[in-house]
Order: sequence, then structure tokens, then C-alpha cells
Amino acid sequence: MDDLRLAFRRCRIASLSVKAALFVLPVIAAVAGCASFSPGTVTTTVSPASSRSAAPTQPAAVCTGAQLSGKVSRAGSQSSAPFAEIVLTNGGPGSCQLSGYPLLTAWGPTGHGPSAPLKTVLTGGSTFEIPDAGPRTVVILPGRSAWFTIGTSTAYGSPIVVFDRVVIDVGSTAGGKASQVNVAISMDANSPLGKAIPVTVTAFAPGVPPKP
Repeated sequence: MDDLRLAFRRCRIASLSVKAALFVLPVIAAVAGCASFSPGTVTTTVSPASSRSAAPTQPAAVCTGAQLSGKVSRAGSQSSAPFAEIVLTNGGPGSCQLSGYPLLTAWGPTGHGPSAPLKTVLTGGSTFEIPDAGPRTVVILPGRSAWFTIGTSTAYGSPIVVFDRVVIDVGSTAGGKASQVNVAISMDANSPLGKAIPVTVTAFAPGVPPKP
């Protein structure tokens, strides 16, 4: 009887040992599989599409006089403060850019002589009628436009003069010579006695002037 019990006990221990071995082996395999990763490490797979770098975008060249044409979109005067909204349109094959405030020269008759450059002092900012949005870079696509406003005053003591055109300085040509855009205009102005004519311009803005 004792021999039978001893044989049964040995069989049971052997069975438990086999079960324990079957349980431990997967755990050991799992631990061995994770042993090559340090704690906290994240592995990311990069697809071929995401590994390609985008081609750098070339900035648009500065607009030249050969690309641009100009015209007066709207003009008027309020409280002795004449103004004109000038639109510049890109007629070239590619985009170009204008930045900041326009640099321009006002022309008009002097005495009985022909039209000539007038002595003016140019200031960037809001005119009496049109607020200034501040300087920026405006990229003009082919066929699209940018605009700005020019303002003067007729409230000073000197005789009234009439601007018959403005000449706007833009980008240089291939040879390095500055280019210009001529815009016909009819605009009254005067100045404090013995001083240059004050002229205010707003910064270049994209598109065309909003309707009043």
C-alpha cells in the first residue's frame, strides 16, 4: 500500500514539473525578445513617401517696370485732403513682389513750363480717407494686382499745384538700372510757404481697393 502511494506521488510531481516548464518557457522567450530594447525607447518606421524632402520654394523676384502697368482706380477729396487709389497690375509671365511703401516722384507744371518733378516730402502712413495697413511683402501673380493710396493737402498757404503724373520706383532691370512705372493722375496739392509739398502714401496692399 505504501509503495502504491509513493508511486502516485512521484507521478503527480512529474506532472506538475512538466506544466511548470510549459508555463515558464513562453515567459523566457518573451523576455528574451524584449531584451534588445532599452526602457522608454520608441521605434518609428518611416515610409518612403515621408522621407522625401520638399523642394525649396524660390521667392518671387522684385517687380520691374516692364512687368507692371498702373492706373488710378478712384480719386476724390474730403476736408481739403485730395487722395487717389493707384492699382499696379502684373502683366508679366511670372509672379513678382513689392514690399513696404512706394517710392515715387510727383510731376506737374511749374509756372508756364512743361511738366517736371516737383519738390515733395514723402511720408508712409494713413491718408485722411484711407487707413494704412502697415508695410508687408505683396506677391503679385500674373494678371493680378496690388494697390496703394496717395494723399495730399490743399489747406496750406502756398498756391495750388496740380500733379499730372506720379513716377513709381520699382525693381532694377537685368542691367542694374532702376525701373519705373508712370501713372497719369490729376491731383491738387500745396505746401507750407517755402517748403516741400507733403505727400502721404499707404503701404502696398494685395488685390484692388475695396469698394467704398
